[in-house]
Amino acid sequence: MKFLPTLFALCFVAQIHAQIVPAFTVAKSRSGQFTVRAAIKDSILRSVAAPKVPIAGSWAFQLQPPAPKLGGQKGVVELEPALLAIACERLKDALLFELGTADSWHGRIDVLINSRAPEGEEPFLVATLRPEGWTYELEVPRTAQPQRLLRALVQVLLLEMANRNSDSELAEVPLWLVEGMTAHLRAFNLPTFLVQEKTMLVGNRVKLDALDVVRAHLRREQALSFQALSWPDAEQANGRDAGVYRDSAQLLVYELLHLKRGRAELHAMIQQLPTHQNWQLTFMNAFRAHFRKPLDVEKWWALTCVSFAGNQITQKWTMEESRQKLQDLLDVPVEVHLSPDQLPSAAELTLQEVIRTWQPDAESVALERTISGLELFSWHCAPEVQKLAQGYETALRNYLKERDHPARYLKGTESSRLASLKKIVCRELDKLDAQRELSQKQLATKK
Repeated sequence: MKFLPTLFALCFVAQIHAQIVPAFTVAKSRSGQFTVRAAIKDSILRSVAAPKVPIAGSWAFQLQPPAPKLGGQKGVVELEPALLAIACERLKDALLFELGTADSWHGRIDVLINSRAPEGEEPFLVATLRPEGWTYELEVPRTAQPQRLLRALVQVLLLEMANRNSDSELAEVPLWLVEGMTAHLRAFNLPTFLVQEKTMLVGNRVKLDALDVVRAHLRREQALSFQALSWPDAEQANGRDAGVYRDSAQLLVYELLHLKRGRAELHAMIQQLPTHQNWQLTFMNAFRAHFRKPLDVEKWWALTCVSFAGNQITQKWTMEESRQKLQDLLDVPVEVHLSPDQLPSAAELTLQEVIRTWQPDAESVALERTISGLELFSWHCAPEVQKLAQGYETALRNYLKERDHPARYLKGTESSRLASLKKIVCRELDKLDAQRELSQKQLATKK
């Protein structure tokens, strides 16, 4: 009699009500990870989402993440268990190839083709933690848009990879990774990942650069910042931003994969997701060889977007514009309080004054702001000014690097070493200022 209470609890928690017991056609994938079922007769009704509920001594998490509206994606395919099982394996193989890892799956994935779900209905995912580990149930309509189906399968595969090291809470997979990896796989590997009945594939067309559509789009629309990708608003998360979020995420995933050891680091990030309360810490830990702090990620991503879009959006400034913008970058804005009864007035300090007089924390903020601006400046400035800007950037970078480790090159007490280091960088900046002033005079003489 223990069977009846368990069955009642399962039906109550998942809120699944079936008027008849359906008969299923079942197909298993090659590796055994996927089991695909389709009801021959009437199927199960839609479940109601619940965040975390107990099921017979286990935990279930019901997930229904926002999926983008697919502009221009009009085609739908009719799903059959055997063909969908093949597609699942093809998708998994492509994902494993991109991450440079072998198949070592732990969690079983059950896919239910629901013939009563309306066409265009979003796939519905439930992740359940049982004593033996995590299992996943994905419900999809019989007729589905390939991109939505692909996204749902990518999400469940990423979740399965992440949850292999979790025995309590569901791992948080960032939205940009799901969207970006989905778009990346679709563009580079899986234009025909869904095998359809009575359809003959004559051959595959090899595309050398599957990012050309993304490049054209991001030349018209500015790519989102890393912060915007990390914390999308409702419009971006639901795909109502003309696909800018999806294309930005695809470019981010592509660039991360092509960093030195990027594939292994992205795979490590996925595996480590359960070890931190938020994925940002996991990201920084996995990619620590490239980024020391979040600001480094933002700077790298900003430069990547500018470089990717090309000269069509990186219009070069004139010589006069370049010189003025360089001066603005090198001036450090401050507020001067002349007396308690007067409002502060704006003023500018030179980099040398900041280095000589400011405390280390405030000095670091000001110099890193200048370095970040100089990086972006080099993409826009006139060629004659670019070398000069790079000289300032190199001098400041070397100073900050040696300031944290002064004992490697300078002798004496800590204070004397720091004072010597400040004198050295100030002399370098003075020389660069002199070169800049001489160049300005020569330009004025030519006029």
